[in-house]
Amino acid sequence: MNEQLGPGTRVRWFIRRRGERMQMTGTVIAFVPAGHSALAYAPKGTPEHFLKAKNMAKVDRYLVEVRPSFNVWLYYCPRASQIEIDE
Repeated sequence: MNEQLGPGTRVRWFIRRRGERMQMTGTVIAFVPAGHSALAYAPKGTPEHFLKAKNMAKVDRYLVEVRPSFNVWLYYCPRASQIEIDE
């Protein structure tokens, strides 16, 4: 993906969980350039354990908000090359 996605864009990507391929969907919060802290782009007051990714990485990523249950938001940081726009 060559263009940078803006906040509010719905995206999807795949992860492996317990040996199975699983599709994740969520909403872009921010673009996180390589070498930058993902937690620095999370909403103010977000506990570090809500970030389901390494804080620092050598690749460009997106901070994506995912709502797996009613009152909880989790934040994933897939590589920019992994995500697709979810239409």
